[in-house]
Amino acid sequence: MALILEFRYSKNEILEAYLNEIYLGQNGASAVHGFGLASEFYFGNSLKDLPLEQVASLIALVRGPSDYDPRRYPERAKQRRDLVLDEMVKEGYLDAKVAEEAKAKSLNVIPRSRQIGNRYPGFLELVKRRLKEEYREDDLTSDGLKIFTTLDTQLQETLEKTVAKKLAQLEKLPKANHLQTAVVVTRRDSGEIVALASGRENSASGFNRALDAVRPIGSLMKPVVYLTALENPDKYTITTPINDTAVTIRAQNGSEWTPKNYDHKEHGRVPLHTALAKSYNLATVKIGMDVGIVKTAKTLKNMGVNKEVDMYPSLLLGATALTPMDVAQIYQTLAADGFTTPIKAIQAVVAANGEHLQSYPINVKQAVDPAATYIVNTILQEVMHEGTGKAAYDVFPKDYGLVGKTGTTNDAKDSWFAGFTGDYLAVVWVGRDDNKPIGLTGAAGALPVWVSLMQQISNQPVILSPPDNIISVSVDRYSGLLANKNCTSAKTYPYIQGSEPHSYSNCGNEPKPAQEEEEKSWIEEFFPD
Repeated sequence: MALILEFRYSKNEILEAYLNEIYLGQNGASAVHGFGLASEFYFGNSLKDLPLEQVASLIALVRGPSDYDPRRYPERAKQRRDLVLDEMVKEGYLDAKVAEEAKAKSLNVIPRSRQIGNRYPGFLELVKRRLKEEYREDDLTSDGLKIFTTLDTQLQETLEKTVAKKLAQLEKLPKANHLQTAVVVTRRDSGEIVALASGRENSASGFNRALDAVRPIGSLMKPVVYLTALENPDKYTITTPINDTAVTIRAQNGSEWTPKNYDHKEHGRVPLHTALAKSYNLATVKIGMDVGIVKTAKTLKNMGVNKEVDMYPSLLLGATALTPMDVAQIYQTLAADGFTTPIKAIQAVVAANGEHLQSYPINVKQAVDPAATYIVNTILQEVMHEGTGKAAYDVFPKDYGLVGKTGTTNDAKDSWFAGFTGDYLAVVWVGRDDNKPIGLTGAAGALPVWVSLMQQISNQPVILSPPDNIISVSVDRYSGLLANKNCTSAKTYPYIQGSEPHSYSNCGNEPKPAQEEEEKSWIEEFFPD
């Protein structure tokens, strides 16, 4: 092997490869390989900017990174560094006076709290996984690749502070202890991940909940069910009446499933938009069973979830288990008006010589009907104004157009919220690693974290743009029919063209009291008896 290396590479090339790969220390669970990373790890600076004495300190580590660790054994490390400087004088690389000046300098190693090599371990884990899908491990450790990521460090630090503060507040509530969280934040327009929290603590080791915590998503699944239904406008519109009444589904093996609403009540005949805005389980199951579980699962896949899901009726209420990253992909499709934009963490990869190896452009393709998506997003705005997300408007201006959905699983073990503003989308999960109840609904647990974060980072309200085949119609909220201009219960709703109601409600046709008196006096004048 040595002969082959000597034949194929110059001495400088062999030395460069060695310097880029040699082990020079340990940063928690991660090894520090190469002089470039070691420079950041020990001195918080790039290798090209290090003064002579710090370069000598790195060379001193080669003999034994553990024995000459400048943090643990500063005196031993300094002696070894000074020996390196003396040897450089002996070999003619340094003037003796310059060496003495360097030896008079302290080590100036940065404390561990200031290390920047792994300040964002959750996000960097995602980057590493993406890179390993396309590059060999040897390429990643020895080729000196430059990776340009989508991380916004200011947003990341805001997220970390928000998580720490809000979880501490939540733990003052009964049952809400030992809480953990995962948060994924993307740019609404591009799907670029700008911040990611893999847990409560910003730890370089441990479980990455944003990528690997597979948890039931609860009511976050409901928009997928309603989207599937609204893609069939001949049968379902935003005001189609749905029976939110008891339902029992019998499986082939004879077992029965009888879902319940969260409040254990039945709400009778309600418009479709109310069923979603109020998160009624019974109405959702009836819609989902009608449109079909397989078709709903297909919609889920079209929205970017490639995992296999169990084809049980409970899928309709979010019994399927997904990661926060999976959920972010679903809601990114809603935020992109029905077009899939694969969420990403890397923008480009550049070789050490500056060669552009790979770009990660924004790939957009239509996944679901944009018109149906527009109607679902309109209903999710109703969720925020009148439904389970209305607490957000205690903070945001009433016209901010927030789009979102809460999610709560059985026994309040998982608290979810997914939603977007005009500029950012965020998915928040709050729960416990041991899967014990936390006593928090999506509105009580995940939503406050989301609101606090978005309040700090968002500058753009949501302005939904209707597709060309969407028309807005004034409708009587109670009858679902067209409203006359005098109808006090009228409200404007969007419909896919051709699916809007065509007959008028009686609302607004009732004679006014003054009109009744006028008619009565006219009749009495001509017919006094």
